[in-house]
Amino acid sequence: MHDLDLPSERPLPDDVRGAARLKLHEGMRRRRSPRMPVAVAAAVAVAGIAAAAAFPPAGTAVDPAERRTAVPELPMPDQGSWYRVREGEAPGGAASRCGGAEGWAPIATASKDRVDLVAFSTPAGVVFCELTPRAVTASAPVADPGALAVSFTTATGSLAGFTGPDPRKFALGPDAESPRAYTARFGAVWLAPNSYRATADRLTAVREVGDSSELQEHTALAAPAPPATVVDRDGPGGDRTSPGGARLGRCLAAHQPPVADPDAWRPGMDTAAALGESIQLGFYDGLLVTCHADGTSAVRDLTRAVGAPSPVGVVGRTVRGTAVHHGSTPETDPGSGVAHAAGDSLALLVEVLDDRVATVVLSVTGRGEVTAEPVAGSVALPVPGGDDAGVSGTVTTRDAAGAALETTTFG
Repeated sequence: MHDLDLPSERPLPDDVRGAARLKLHEGMRRRRSPRMPVAVAAAVAVAGIAAAAAFPPAGTAVDPAERRTAVPELPMPDQGSWYRVREGEAPGGAASRCGGAEGWAPIATASKDRVDLVAFSTPAGVVFCELTPRAVTASAPVADPGALAVSFTTATGSLAGFTGPDPRKFALGPDAESPRAYTARFGAVWLAPNSYRATADRLTAVREVGDSSELQEHTALAAPAPPATVVDRDGPGGDRTSPGGARLGRCLAAHQPPVADPDAWRPGMDTAAALGESIQLGFYDGLLVTCHADGTSAVRDLTRAVGAPSPVGVVGRTVRGTAVHHGSTPETDPGSGVAHAAGDSLALLVEVLDDRVATVVLSVTGRGEVTAEPVAGSVALPVPGGDDAGVSGTVTTRDAAGAALETTTFG
């Protein structure tokens, strides 16, 4: 038995509950180990303790001198970890593609998954422009309203606008409990490329909660309709008639946020034979999409891992790839009701860049070796031992005669 005199159970105020949910959501969006339920339970416990400390039983007066020190909350991600950001720069030829004229100057560019979102300062106002390798979507010049505003949206899920005077980070989503688009700020302008397909009647900005003494703030915003997108560059289309191509087409059509240039993606292999689980792979300009049988999908940048502090993969002249967990089973935490996935199987998914590659050999230090042949320009290799904690080794590509083409570090 213990002597704690706990207050009677009372429902949390909406703002406190919202802040706790936001904190938990932020933690889960970071890359976690498959054994995530422990971390989730801890986050729920901390949020509950902070809320209880902030709101004593009804009728109880708390002297300011006796109040607990504010507990730091989990911050929203730094914009440089979520997007590739370049202040004062724009991609080569961007101004021309966006309809630029004399006096246009780039304010900043934020990029994600082959989508570049650029803000230009022009004599008539700010122009927001989204660029993919094949298409362009541009706004008319927009004046700064002096308040938080969404001024630009696209069919690819990019959003942009003005920050207003509040310096805190914020995220956007359909409601206060579902932030989906993080924002990169550049003075009075914010950018969120390829993040969330907004609707005019359901868009909410959620401010970062800095510590347990703060209440969550959220603001309802109106979002303009997307301007027309113009395909200004040609390129080969991806196969959609084969079984793999048809699966990939269905996957890309349902993926959220919408992928850049969906008709251009080429199908890779179906991993059923290699991994014992059907995952349809697709590739486009250094991107990998993994399409699972349950309808879920994820896009990964094989040239830069965004949002992953220590990505496990390989980048070489003949192959590039990334390690992903698979074989996960959905679970729901009984206390919090939060859904998550648990599973330790790990696979290296590889795009083959050189037609001479006949075999790919993954050697994991202290765990063994796996060899596979390319299928549809791709390879799936189960990682011996599973999990990605401390995994390291090499990837060697060989030609048909068995000669080594390249050996690259894995891990």
